[in-house]
Amino acid sequence: MIDDEQILEIARKVIEDAFVGVMTTVDEHNAPLSRLMGAVSDDEGLHRLYSLSAKDTRKIQHLANNPEVCWLFSVPPYDTAVTLRGVAKRSETPVVPQPTWDLLADWARPYAANVLTDKSHYAFSVIVSDIHTLEFLCPEKDIRAPRIIKLEQFAAER
Repeated sequence: MIDDEQILEIARKVIEDAFVGVMTTVDEHNAPLSRLMGAVSDDEGLHRLYSLSAKDTRKIQHLANNPEVCWLFSVPPYDTAVTLRGVAKRSETPVVPQPTWDLLADWARPYAANVLTDKSHYAFSVIVSDIHTLEFLCPEKDIRAPRIIKLEQFAAER
């Protein structure tokens, strides 16, 4: 059986390879709303994800009212599922390296072409998701029910 450190490494690779995940927020009626979002984890592990949004979107409003988020990532052949839960907030100023910013902006371009023409970056918000829980499912590794890992136990390594 694989240990938590191995799971974290596999999960990080899935997120990196997928790049696009499903981000779920909670709206003003406490109903979940999911959307595809480009996301990049920080260099320190899965404790933080960065994504990019135009400032005046519903997801930004949702996060202002309820910061709870859930992310889901998988890659073909979709035999591994990585679910991340945490809290997210928008950052007025970009807090990601320029190559990461460019990668996120390139993915978002079809969805926000009018905003992406603003080269000043002021039309954007970086969404920073602080992750506290990882759920990992991988039948190939004999994990047929989600293995839940609280990331706080790895905080000392950050």
